[in-house]
Amino acid sequence: MSEANEPDGLVVECPFCHGRLTVDAETGTVLDAEEHRRQHAGIDDALEDVQRGAGRRADDFDRAFASEQQRGDLLDKMFRKAKEKVGDDDTAPPDPFGER
Repeated sequence: MSEANEPDGLVVECPFCHGRLTVDAETGTVLDAEEHRRQHAGIDDALEDVQRGAGRRADDFDRAFASEQQRGDLLDKMFRKAKEKVGDDDTAPPDPFGER
């Protein structure tokens, strides 16, 4: 992993994929990400990469979609539990400003 200080952040190169991240040294926030561009041996190699990318994007979408569905179910469950906890309590909630 190589690192170099630049005026706009710290640049870190991944030793595996050779991608580069520019990170703010003070906050640790990722400022920029560059994917390493691989040189293709030919059109068949490039086409194979595109097809693999399409499959990867479809898998990522399916995972995100399933996660969102589970998230909705989880929020519904949490809401029902909170509602049961409150029950039939008709008392007014405390005044946050203490004026009553």
